[in-house]
Amino acid sequence: MAKTKQEKVARNNKIGQYIAIATGLYYLGKMILDRRQKK
Repeated sequence: MAKTKQEKVARNNKIGQYIAIATGLYYLGKMILDRRQKK
């Protein structure tokens, strides 16, 4: 467990960053696949 409130917020921000990157890559891959299927 996080000792201080600051540590907890920092950890949550890190998790949020990973989620944002993962979703970004997911949508990017989806777009590329959609373009390939159209051709």
